[in-house]
Amino acid sequence: MNRLPLELLTQVYGTILPIPPCNASSVRSAHERAKALTSLRLVSRSWNHNVLHTAELWSYIIVSPWGTDALRYLERSRQAPLHIRLEIHSVRINGGPSAQELRTAVEALWAVGDRWRTYATNNSGAGEDCNWFRVVPAVSLPNPREAWLLGNQAVELHFPALQKLHQVCDTDVHLAEAPAPRSWTTAQSSDEEG
Repeated sequence: MNRLPLELLTQVYGTILPIPPCNASSVRSAHERAKALTSLRLVSRSWNHNVLHTAELWSYIIVSPWGTDALRYLERSRQAPLHIRLEIHSVRINGGPSAQELRTAVEALWAVGDRWRTYATNNSGAGEDCNWFRVVPAVSLPNPREAWLLGNQAVELHFPALQKLHQVCDTDVHLAEAPAPRSWTTAQSSDEEG
């Protein structure tokens, strides 16, 4: 197994750990993905080295009150396209990051917005300590192909390559610098239903 070429191992890793779909439930799969990465690293020294140096494995980055390794993942992803999932709440989960740690991670990700390919966000539970957070940064992001938005802020999208938009919020989404997506779905959030 340790003699397999890195290109083949990279395909094996990608099969074991594909990028989750762009939706809210993908945020909650972060813990399972982190455990799977650890399991792959524990196979052997060679696998550990290869996993650490396979940028695509680190390109799925999550920031949530349950925890974040965004800064470490961002470094390990080198220049690979990114798949960003943000879930911002005022409630701090035991052992989870503080509001300032969340902000630091989000701002680091906003700084590399040109690398984003998919983006999902949920700010429906954000309170006063998270009033700095915006559903999308106020800059043009040239490469996201798919976005999933759950929240309660007005949104102006500057995603010129956007092809799919999933809107689960009660506010208007304005497309600026974005063609009409091939797919645009809207729904009420589960908090607002019934």
